[in-house]
Amino acid sequence: MITITPKDLWQLELTDFFVSRYGYQMLRVQEDRENTWLINTSNSRYPIVYITKEEVGNSVKNAAMRDEIHLQILAQVHSSGGRLEICVGGIGAPEDFEEGKRIGLMPGNGAPKDVLEIFPDLDKALEGVTGQNLQRRYLAAHQKLQNDSRENMFPPVYSVLNPKGKAKSRKPYAIYAMMAICFTMFAVSWLLRQRFYGTYDASTVAVFLGAYYKAFILGLGEWWRLLTSVFLHIELLHVISNLLALYLVGSFVERAYGHWAAAVLVVLSGIAGNTFYLAAGQNTVSCGISGGVYGLLGALMIYYLHTGLWKIPRIRNSFLMMLALNIFISFMPGISWMAHLGGFLMGTLVAFLLTDHPKWKNMRPHMLIAGVILWGGIVYLCMKSGIDKIYFGTDQAVASMADTMGLKDYAARILKVITEYYHSIGF
Repeated sequence: MITITPKDLWQLELTDFFVSRYGYQMLRVQEDRENTWLINTSNSRYPIVYITKEEVGNSVKNAAMRDEIHLQILAQVHSSGGRLEICVGGIGAPEDFEEGKRIGLMPGNGAPKDVLEIFPDLDKALEGVTGQNLQRRYLAAHQKLQNDSRENMFPPVYSVLNPKGKAKSRKPYAIYAMMAICFTMFAVSWLLRQRFYGTYDASTVAVFLGAYYKAFILGLGEWWRLLTSVFLHIELLHVISNLLALYLVGSFVERAYGHWAAAVLVVLSGIAGNTFYLAAGQNTVSCGISGGVYGLLGALMIYYLHTGLWKIPRIRNSFLMMLALNIFISFMPGISWMAHLGGFLMGTLVAFLLTDHPKWKNMRPHMLIAGVILWGGIVYLCMKSGIDKIYFGTDQAVASMADTMGLKDYAARILKVITEYYHSIGF
């Protein structure tokens, strides 16, 4: 049996008060079903009213989520304005915050003057209740609200991260899948290193498994390494740090853009990062999904700009700090800042093209053309780039390992074709 409290009754009656008296419409927000969201775009001061049974002091919890919902709603209706948060049955001093005002309201506890100027009879909206009439009043309030809102229901806001209508799963399955691939490839590399311990080093195992290696990409035509190296890690610390970053950023981005879009963002950004590195990098062995992670950062930036969350200082500052930290990491020894830059640019471009923002509609074709020109130029530089040093010992070791693993034809091709390639470029 459900226990009805005075706060439950007052939440219903206050909701009906705004619907019937001030023309507000109810919103269905999947992320926050326990509380009430109302909208009226004709009210320039408080187009959004939020009604909760929480206490005034406790209402700071989940404030970031409410800010997200607030801005997403306004983005969908192409409007702007603040939010009035009403804590029914709550007592406490009114609190101003960046997006609006939070007040407590109950019978005998009037609303602040500035709120009464906009809603003059708000302090009379709630009446006291006794145990004898609580159930009856609740049922009557529920029926009245249904009648008043039947013709005045705002189209559902199913998800603040999916404004087009169909609720997406909150589980980041695409990110989980890519994490599983990375971990599996790390396990395979670890097993191979254990098997051939003392015979082949980590670089040889990495190249054999598909790591980025400029000599093999240009000399053997193994362009697929631009993809396979994304999901390959050799060192334990490397795979742990990358997968942690992938989860922290990717789980949010996947909820924002969807499963397939998140997968495409990571894969294309990873390939783009390797392509940038190929155009300017040296003949080194490299692997890792960090280019894809930087692509997710670019997509996250586009999402913040699209929804207006960028305007919230704590969100903006948090992102800028995270970006600054990653820029610092990019210039540490042994890390390719070019790969990170390429991934970030690709993620930004793809997310921009995926975002349906009315003000960006005319910019989309220009961004697409600019992207094609940029990547066309990078591919041209890749084709024209050369090799500064050769590591024939590594080539021989990879060929030997391939032969040991039963890939005799591939081993023979490595030695034959790579030798011819080195001679053709003057080595």
